[in-house]
Amino acid sequence: MMRNKIQLIIPAAGPNLEFDKMGNHKLLLDVYNKKLIQWVQLSRPYDLSEGLFIFNKFHEKKYNLVKNISKALGKKIKFKLLNKYTEGAPQTIMSIKDLILKEEPIFIDLLDQYLDLKNFYAYCQKKDVNGCVPIFQSLYYNRGYAVLDSKKNIKKISEKNKNPISTNSTGCISYFKKAKDFFYYCDLMIKRKKKSANGKFMISLVYNEMIKENYKVKSYDCEFVASLGSINSIKSFGENCRLINY
Repeated sequence: MMRNKIQLIIPAAGPNLEFDKMGNHKLLLDVYNKKLIQWVQLSRPYDLSEGLFIFNKFHEKKYNLVKNISKALGKKIKFKLLNKYTEGAPQTIMSIKDLILKEEPIFIDLLDQYLDLKNFYAYCQKKDVNGCVPIFQSLYYNRGYAVLDSKKNIKKISEKNKNPISTNSTGCISYFKKAKDFFYYCDLMIKRKKKSANGKFMISLVYNEMIKENYKVKSYDCEFVASLGSINSIKSFGENCRLINY
């Protein structure tokens, strides 16, 4: 798979409570002879080692994240350490705003799904695309969902509703053609207190603010997805790794 050098942001500074019980950080869990982050890398069209990781300082001290993730990816990673938890991934990314080239594209990757993204990078390079989100079919309440028009443009995204607004579930990656659009509309979303149904700020909800201003946000169809957001989903993924063609 061809991978490209891009402006990639990886917010991984949130609580690790469920995985602390297993004695490790989620990204470093052993899953069928690989670290979890190595499985994620296999499903990405870009090198995670080229991204800017954002960690919590406490997790870095406890799990030696920089050294161990660099070892897993085969290259020393770039990183930023935060002294405390933020209100969510949007605020975490806002904290490194000054490190990002504003006129260039960004990918934001939450690393909590194994996705079919073979042509995702090329798809995002279309001139008429201001943003793009991977989409797969689901009807489980604890996810994000999008309403699409006939041309697969996203008209609305909603997160964590007990009654999903569609069956078009959003993946854990967000593309923005210009970083400055993300930062501007993310700030607007926070000021307007636009949160998910469970009361949290979410990256995907930034698109709603852009869509109101007639930005074009496209969906990208994924044929395969495996959740990596919880202990149970990771165990299930590990049990089925033999079936994955990699």
